[in-house]
Amino acid sequence: MITLPTREFEYSAVITTYQPSQLLRDAINSILQQSITPKEIILVDDCSKDLELADIRNLVPEDIVFIFHSNSQNLGAGCSRNIGVGLSSTSYIIFFDDDDVSLPTRSVIHKEAFQNGASVSYVSSRKNYSNGYQVEYPNSEIQPKVLEPKKLARKLLYGGSYRDSIGDVPSSTLAISKNKFLSIDGFDGSMRRLEDVDLAIRLSLGLASFSWSSTIAVNRTSTFRQDKGGLVETNHEYILLQKYGYLIGWWRKNYAVALITLRSFYFGGTLAKRKWSSLLGLLNPFFILVLLTRFPRFLSRLNHDRQQRKK
Repeated sequence: MITLPTREFEYSAVITTYQPSQLLRDAINSILQQSITPKEIILVDDCSKDLELADIRNLVPEDIVFIFHSNSQNLGAGCSRNIGVGLSSTSYIIFFDDDDVSLPTRSVIHKEAFQNGASVSYVSSRKNYSNGYQVEYPNSEIQPKVLEPKKLARKLLYGGSYRDSIGDVPSSTLAISKNKFLSIDGFDGSMRRLEDVDLAIRLSLGLASFSWSSTIAVNRTSTFRQDKGGLVETNHEYILLQKYGYLIGWWRKNYAVALITLRSFYFGGTLAKRKWSSLLGLLNPFFILVLLTRFPRFLSRLNHDRQQRKK
């Protein structure tokens, strides 16, 4: 079991950014307003064109170390977080996103999770869209425990129902023991999307102790970019199934492939792509099973997508 000193624990706040908006200032301020402030704030810029570093640096008081690193080329969020962890000097890392705001109690929740034996700690979150649409993602209150990799993979790749024992895994809600993070070589830099899912599965294979808090401690902001969502997301889902399909079994893997195909049909973007997705689906016998068992959930997903895009 991990034992922390009774005094306030030291952690590094690692935040990555790319072409930031005003929200970066809000994210930095939310770090500074934590009930337990970090020893250091590490900002990794992923090759932005115009970053007003002086304005950001002036936000950070002198008693908190500010470390800045700029990538010479765009490497992606996973690689950038790995760089941030490599620059850190503390035993614990809390990850922040440049368009999200964390509530002050977040640091306390992570500290208590580590004191109770966790090496990986997640909080719950709320996602906000520009049109005012909001979605909450509350986890169950889950005490530190080592997870069976098969169950975690089923939850994350197949949609298995383990709500009372496994929560959500966005990187912007994550805090982690630096030693555990380094023991699995951090994020997979080749994953431009869903790198948080990949990390969680590898952490379970590495026998990490996970905990989830039911408290909503991060307000996430939905932003639209060409490298996010749609077919980019489904393509990386295919990659995850290739890597970890053995954990969920043959029929669940094929079922998940059919489900991704159905989503690809919607997110295809052009009529030609949708016809191709439809043909691929017809060649997979599990496609009919998906239509019979998951179609209501798919309709719910479509409604969610329309709500977030409504003006």
